[in-house]
Amino acid sequence: MRSLSIVTLFAVVCCTVTFGTVIQRKRSSSNKRIICFYANWAQYRKGRGRFLPHQIPADLCTHITYAHLQVDLTTHELVKRQRNDEFLLKELVKLKKKNPALKIIISVGGWKHEYKPRFSKMVQNERTRAIFIQSVLKWIQKTEVDGLSIDWEYPTKRGTSGPGDKHRYTLLLKELRAAFDEEERPLTLSASVSSGRKKIDTVYEHKKFIKYLDWVNVMAYALHGAWRKFAGHHTTMTGATNVEDSLNAWQEKGIPDEKINLGVATYGRTFTLKDPTNYGLGAPVTNPAHGKPGKYTRIKGALSYYEFCDQQWDHKIPSYDSKARKPYASRGDQWIGYESPRSIRSSIAYLMQKNNNRLGGIAIWKLGYDDFTGTFCHEGKFPLVNAARQGVYGIA
Repeated sequence: MRSLSIVTLFAVVCCTVTFGTVIQRKRSSSNKRIICFYANWAQYRKGRGRFLPHQIPADLCTHITYAHLQVDLTTHELVKRQRNDEFLLKELVKLKKKNPALKIIISVGGWKHEYKPRFSKMVQNERTRAIFIQSVLKWIQKTEVDGLSIDWEYPTKRGTSGPGDKHRYTLLLKELRAAFDEEERPLTLSASVSSGRKKIDTVYEHKKFIKYLDWVNVMAYALHGAWRKFAGHHTTMTGATNVEDSLNAWQEKGIPDEKINLGVATYGRTFTLKDPTNYGLGAPVTNPAHGKPGKYTRIKGALSYYEFCDQQWDHKIPSYDSKARKPYASRGDQWIGYESPRSIRSSIAYLMQKNNNRLGGIAIWKLGYDDFTGTFCHEGKFPLVNAARQGVYGIA
């Protein structure tokens, strides 16, 4: 009896310790941000590619960021980009009835936004910034969203009036923060930021502006593209420019880990090879290098994950056989670097663990590129987003 009791006690203690470890891991990860971007142009895709807010599970993400509204070039106000932006935002807010903890955020900007100097003209003086801020508050009150995210790509670099925009951007964030703090309910203020070391110093007053931001989304998913003359992975984990180094660059500037979200891609970057028989990483590509557009997204140089699954590939190299530690594939002269559930889960779990689980979370670009119907890849709905969530929670 005594022997049996000791064995039983030992088993109970072991189970308690193991269970306690699991609980502790979940507790430490439960406050992590899973920020998912919803793009307002996904509504225009044909057939199974059309993606609307009601197709998003209410518990999939902690935050859904609506991309993008824009700054009016003349009035400096925050204005719609699609005719039905208000309707789509309200549809997203409806998801909070199923998940009251969910937060909905408006994003303003994006890569194409600064084809004209919208941000740059707006930040020029206190008066024009005040006009923008008041219009933001009106949008927040009208749609009942929970915050604003700035995606200025990039102060002093594109569509800009000069180096002074670096400081004027900080002033905009400072004034937005002050206005938000006057509101009755808490509102978040965040920004999508460059992953490049050179840009971080050139375009941001990082030590100043971080005081006014709840978090930054580090866009570590555009590390390689058609500006290169060879096939490479846009989310590579190795080489001189890689995902881990993008995080390090911000951490070295003294940005608190808990304010950093790792940018995660659900799309694949495509190239056209010069020689289809040479399909490895670093293979020469044509000029222009963009791969053919997909059936649904119709974007040169990129395929959604579901479009990748919808095609047959001659060669598929998994992440564990890839020098980039990310998978890639080719079919004829078409080459793609992409994410699989395995690669996205393992890389996020690795980075979370390496940073002692202190990172704030992840920012996924974007929901409409994943297999949201579950009918293309046969891995369930949103296989990449769910795998990314597992990585955040320490499941490699």
